[in-house]
Amino acid sequence: MEDDLHKHTELMKLQHILNDEKNEFGFLKQLEEQQLAALRIRISETMQLEQSAVWSKVAKVTTFMPNLVNAKVAETILDPMITANITYYVPIKEAIGIIRYLSVPFMAKVAEQLIPERCVELINALSMDVMKKLVAQLLKTKSHFTLAGFVDVTEKKKVLELSNYITKDEDVLRISHYVQNKDYLADLVEGFSNGRLRSLIETSVEIDLHEEIIIVASHLPEKQLKRISDILYDLPLSSLDKLLQKTTALKLDDQLKIIKDTLLKQLNIQQ
Repeated sequence: MEDDLHKHTELMKLQHILNDEKNEFGFLKQLEEQQLAALRIRISETMQLEQSAVWSKVAKVTTFMPNLVNAKVAETILDPMITANITYYVPIKEAIGIIRYLSVPFMAKVAEQLIPERCVELINALSMDVMKKLVAQLLKTKSHFTLAGFVDVTEKKKVLELSNYITKDEDVLRISHYVQNKDYLADLVEGFSNGRLRSLIETSVEIDLHEEIIIVASHLPEKQLKRISDILYDLPLSSLDKLLQKTTALKLDDQLKIIKDTLLKQLNIQQ
């Protein structure tokens, strides 16, 4: 079941990259999770005009210029996509030095072009101050897909700290939609107050992303499932019905038995 959920998330990521609103690539469901991930990365590389021989040579030029000059060249001469491609070949220490001189909006545009799996070390080497500014800018431009990619490759401690700056429920849910590592999100939810958790559940139903609540809940310990179950008692019939349908559709009835029993009980009472 865990593999099915990971595969589901990879399909969501591919659908986003391919701008597949009509599900024209539904045939990809026959691929395994690892195959889908490999396809996603390869498509991203192709879309970015991947030419490693060219980019690696350009990256070497940066070693002969001061970081401030490199940053100015990136913003005034190069574009975010070219800068992102060069980034993969710049030594981590040097890249960090250049990033210090980039404007936050440009830095965020470069982040949108990066393939997180190819720059894990760099992302985790970024200071918390830089990460906070980057997260704030990406939230401003509603770049939830990019943020999700960063979540999947960033150390859990940093993710949990940065989550304090993602205050809107809708942002949390839209990022979660593309996050592969739901365990991180489960830890995040455990730290929410009952009020925040109820607000998150209500928002998820409103914007039709309640499947995220169900999937993340499947990663929570029994104590937390009981907490969610208690919150469900106060929700309207329409919300309970949608949550029940999604729990069944995702085949998580056994893992979320406490929640399903509460949903069934409340639906019977309210009906």
